[in-house]
This record gives sequence, structure tokens and C-alpha cells, in this order.
Amino acid sequence: MTISIEKSVFGTSKNGKEVVLLSLSNENGTLIEILSYGATIRKWIVKDGNGQMRDIVLGYDTFTDYENDKFFLGCVVGRVGNRINGGKFKLDGKEHQLSVNRPPHHLHGGGANALCRKVWDWELVENGVKFSCVSPNGEEGYPGELHIAVTYTLNDQDELTIDYQAKTDAPTIVNLTNHSYFNLENEGSENFKDHVFQFFTDKYLPADDDHLVTGEVCDVRGTRWDFTQAKRIGDICESNFAFDNQMCFDTSTFTGSEMKKLARITSPKSGISLTIASNQVGAQFYTGDRISADAPTVGKGGKTYAQCGGFALEPQACPDAINKPNFPSNVLRPDELYHHISRYSIARN
Repeated sequence: MTISIEKSVFGTSKNGKEVVLLSLSNENGTLIEILSYGATIRKWIVKDGNGQMRDIVLGYDTFTDYENDKFFLGCVVGRVGNRINGGKFKLDGKEHQLSVNRPPHHLHGGGANALCRKVWDWELVENGVKFSCVSPNGEEGYPGELHIAVTYTLNDQDELTIDYQAKTDAPTIVNLTNHSYFNLENEGSENFKDHVFQFFTDKYLPADDDHLVTGEVCDVRGTRWDFTQAKRIGDICESNFAFDNQMCFDTSTFTGSEMKKLARITSPKSGISLTIASNQVGAQFYTGDRISADAPTVGKGGKTYAQCGGFALEPQACPDAINKPNFPSNVLRPDELYHHISRYSIARN
């Protein structure tokens, strides 16, 4: 295996911390850039079906852009990704109030001290880089001091593995994931309506108008969420790409003990396919309809990203699981290890 790793300085945080960019590359020419700010994937360049290089993730050119980002482009979100109703939960009889950064709810770990806003420590490991940070007791309202490590490794088969681990000194809740937005034609492409999606899950979690899960677990068959057979997404929703739901396995039988294939997405135009596997119960499928909805979102190379210019597939626990007793628990206790593994595999058609 011939994975090379290079380091450069990307910026300086408001509290004077150096932000570095780590570049992982393999013998195929695949290049993945990851920032120590938010453990963020900034760039993901792969060969297409004709051997041409394409950048398949949305991102920004400057550190200031990342500090001002509203869409969580490429970062690790948490302590708990997704929404928590009212920012409130009860654990072992005690009620906790989290920060409310998407009023009236808590989203992706909260505000200024969320994981996506931290400059993480880092160290090189075999074929990759390990990022780590500590979230103090009470940060953004969460109980317990949480020690977190996220390791990115690349191989010569064009597989990126993200390994998340966390330990706590008091009962708390954890749901970490990466929030990259993909466009397999190229970042900056107008949309992804020609992409072909297939999910290997047959359930989804309905959500209300506030994007909060209702607690139901529904079968996808006969609904617009039915991608059990590969489908061009534009054939399902030519003018309405607004998906923001958890696609999941049967929550009543989920154990988290094995890696399962979640989804495969293919771009006929580029000849690139992406397969995502994880040990999580499902993945949030978000089609980026809020990007550039209120004001232009300017990305890499000065390109204005279009609404639905990229999709996110975020392997994770069920949203708001702490408030939904019928969902698999996301409670972490001091004698336990939180361990989430996701693998992203690139292939050419």
C-alpha cells in the first residue's frame, strides 16, 4: 500500500490555534484533504470512468468560509448529530437542556462549542490521520466529559474508512457522523438529478414539517423513499429534491454488531459510483435544498453552489433516539466504548 500524507497550514482560529490540512493520496491518484477544524473533509478527488480527475465533495476555499459555514460542509457533527426535540432529554431521571441552535431545537451538537467548531488535535497513523478532542462536562449542555477520536484511513482500493470512538466519565448520549455533501459529477455541478440511488434498507423514519422524527418506523414500499431498486432520482422528483429523512434497517432487530451496506449511488455521466457501509442503524439522506436558499453559497473556486447541488448521506443512530424509547438507544455509559465505523468505496463503471 502506498498512501502518502502531506501537511500544510490552512489558517488560524480566533483563539490562535493553527488549523492544518492533511492530504491523503494513493497510487490511483485519489486525493482526500481533511482539516483539523471540525475534522472536516474539504476535498475528495477521484478518477472518473474516463480517467479524468473530479472533486466529488462540496467545500470552501478559506478558513473564514468554514468559520461562517451554516451547512456543516464535510465536518464531523456531534456530540449528537441530527435534531433533538426542544434540545431537551431526560437521562437516569435527570432532565438536561441543550443549546438551541436551530430554534426551537438542538441540531448537530449545538453552537460555538460543537465538535464541528473545534480545532482538533491530530496525529499521523498508518495510511491515515487520527483526530482527537475532549468535550468538557456541560459543553452545549451535555453531561459527562467526552473523549473523542476520529480516524480517517485510505487504501489503494479507493476506500476511505472513518472510525469514530468515544469514552465518557458520566452517562451521556452520543451520535457522531460525517456531514460531507457529494456530487459524483463534480462539486459545483447544477444538481444530481441523473444520479442513480439504491438503498439496501427497507425502512425510513417519517418527520414532521420541523424535520423532527415522529417516532414511527415505516416501510419504504409504495412511497417516494423506496430506493430498494436502483432509480434515477430525477425520475422520482424532477422538481422536488427535498429529502431529509433517515433511511434505516429494522430498528427492532438492529444490534450494531456488523458492517452492513447502506447505499450505492452512481453517476452515469461521470462513471463514478459510491458505496457506503456502516455498523449504524441507518443514514440520514439530505438533498441540500437549504444550500443557497436564502443567499448564494459560494464554494471552492468561487463557484456558487446550487440548491440540491449535493447530497449528504450520514450514517448514524436514529435521530432524537433519547426521546423515542422504541428506537435503539444512543446512551453511552462510563464502562462502554462508543464505536462507529463507516466505509466509503469508490468504483468506476
